[in-house]
Amino acid sequence: MHTGLAIGGVLQSGSHDEFTLFGDAVNAAQRLERLCKTLNASIVVSREAISEARQIAAIDQWQWIDDVELDGLAGRVHI
Repeated sequence: MHTGLAIGGVLQSGSHDEFTLFGDAVNAAQRLERLCKTLNASIVVSREAISEARQIAAIDQWQWIDDVELDGLAGRVHI
């Protein structure tokens, strides 16, 4: 789970239409989701998403990990 600017729209391909999202936030969220299996976690959340959330249930039970580098994205993300 991540937060940030994303652009959404419908791609038309003749036989069907498909809604999709574009942007660095979407790419980061997808790469964080891939880490679930590696980390044996139900969900991987960036610090940015946590800071945007108004109320997080049982946040004291979450495990914090140092910054990680995500393929294709500049900088590191705290998860």
